[in-house]
Amino acid sequence: MTVPKYLSARSWGTLVCTMLLVVCASACAPPQMPKELEELDRILSESGANQVKKYPGATKYYRDSRELREAALRQYENRNLAKARHYAIRGKIAYRTAQAVGQQVVANRRLEKANSNIESINPEIRELKDKRDRLQSKLADLREELDRLQARRASKKREESEGSESINEQQVRADASRVLQDAVDARERALEVRADQFAKALFNRANNQLKSAQALFRSNPEAAKDVAKTARDSMSTFERAIEEARPKYEDYRDRQNPDERISTLRGELESVYGQESVESVTRGVRVVLADLFASGSAELAGESRQRVVQLARIADSFSEFDVQVSGFTRRGNPTENLTVSQLRARGVRDLLLERGISDDRIETDGRGQNRIRYPDQPGRNDRVEVTFRMPATDGAQ
Repeated sequence: MTVPKYLSARSWGTLVCTMLLVVCASACAPPQMPKELEELDRILSESGANQVKKYPGATKYYRDSRELREAALRQYENRNLAKARHYAIRGKIAYRTAQAVGQQVVANRRLEKANSNIESINPEIRELKDKRDRLQSKLADLREELDRLQARRASKKREESEGSESINEQQVRADASRVLQDAVDARERALEVRADQFAKALFNRANNQLKSAQALFRSNPEAAKDVAKTARDSMSTFERAIEEARPKYEDYRDRQNPDERISTLRGELESVYGQESVESVTRGVRVVLADLFASGSAELAGESRQRVVQLARIADSFSEFDVQVSGFTRRGNPTENLTVSQLRARGVRDLLLERGISDDRIETDGRGQNRIRYPDQPGRNDRVEVTFRMPATDGAQ
C-alpha cells in the first residue's frame, strides 16, 4: 500500500491500528436481540403476568412460557439466533394460551354469577331450570335403560354364538372344567391329611398350579387344553403331597385323645346331617340317613347319592373308625323287605368303596322292617344307619 504524501509514516500506522480496533470491537459486540425475545420479555414483565398463573388450568402454560424464555436467552447468549427466536415464539404462544385459559375462567365465573342473579330475580327461569334438570335426569335414566337393553342383546348374541361352536370345542372346554374340578377335589383330599402342614412344599406348588389353571380358564376359555394340562399337573402334585403327608398325619392323629376324636366326628356329622340324625354309641357315633330311598328301591340317585358322598368324605377324614352300614325299610312284606334292606346297605358300601374308603373298614347288614324308627312317617324308614366305631383296644370290653 502506498502511503499518501500528506501523511507521515507514524500517522499512517496510527490510522491502521484505529481501524483494526474498530473492526474487532464490531465483531465482539453481542448481536441484536431478536424482536420475538424482546416481546416475550415485555409481556412476562407486565403487571398482570403473575396473576395469570393463579387461574385453574393456566399454571402449566405460564410455567412453560417462563421455561421457554430461559431457553431462548441461553440460545441468544450462545449467538444461536434462530433457536432463540424459535423458543421465544413458543414462549409467547404458551403465555397467550395461559391468558386465554384465565380469561375463560373469568368469563365462566361471570356467567355463573349472572345466571345466579337472573334465577334469584326471575322465579320462572328457576322453575324452567328445575324442569330442564328433571328432563335431563329422565334422559339419563332412558340412556341407562338403553345400555342395559344393548348389554342384554349383546349377551344373547354371545350365547347364540357360543351355542354355534363346534361340538369338539365344547368337549375340550368341558374336559378342562372337569379336570379343574378333579384338581380341586385332590386339594380337598390333601387338606384332609393336612398336607399344607406335613408336605408344605409340594402342597404349595400344587396349589399355585391350580390357581394358575383357574385364572387362565377365567381369562381365556379358548386355552382349555393348556388349562387341562396345568390342572392335571396340579392334581398329580397334590397326590404326591398326600402320599408324603399321610404317614405324618396318621401318626399325629393316632396321638390324639380318642374321646376328642369321637366328639369331633359327632360335630362333623351334625354339621352335615343335623343334630336330630346323630346319636352316640359305645366308642363311636351313629348317623341316620332317613328317607334315602324310594319305597322298595335300593337305588341311590340325585340328592341321596350326594348325602352318601358327603358321608364318604367324613369317613375318609376319620379313617381310624370302623364303619357299620345297616339297611332298613318301612313295613311291608318281611321277606322282600329283608332283601331290599341288605341291597341298600351294600349299595351304600359300594359308593363308599368308589370314593376311596377301604373295604376292610366296612361291614354291612340288612335289618328289614324289624326296627321302625318313624312310625308316623313311613317314608323316613327307607333308610340306612351308619355307625362309626373306634376299634376296641387291648383289654376293652
